[in-house]
Amino acid sequence: MRKESARRPRWSLAWPWVALASIVALIGLAGLWWLAIPRTGGSCFAIYPAPPGCSDSRIPAAVGWSVGLVVLLGVNVWAALSRHRLRAGVPALSSLATVVVAALAYRAVLYA
Repeated sequence: MRKESARRPRWSLAWPWVALASIVALIGLAGLWWLAIPRTGGSCFAIYPAPPGCSDSRIPAAVGWSVGLVVLLGVNVWAALSRHRLRAGVPALSSLATVVVAALAYRAVLYA
C-alpha cells in the first residue's frame, strides 16, 4: 500500500487570502462608484470634498482605480494558483496590497 501524502495543495492554503481580497475589492469598487455616479434630486452643498454623487468629475478617477483594483485582484488569484515555488506569504501580501489600494482609491476618488 502506498502512503498518501499529507501535504495539502497550495490552493487550499491560499483561498482564504483570495476570498479576503475579493471581498475587499468588491466593497472598494462599490464605494468608488457610490462616490462617482451622479445622482439626481436633492441639493449639493458647496463644500470640499463634494458629497457622494454631486460631482461627475469623479468618473474618470473611478474608472482608473477600478481597473487597478481588478488587475490587483487578478494578481492575487494568480499568486494563489501559481505552480511556481512562491513563498507562502505572497497571497497574504497581495491581499494586504488590495486592502491598501482600495483605501487609497476611495480617498483619491473622494478628492477627485
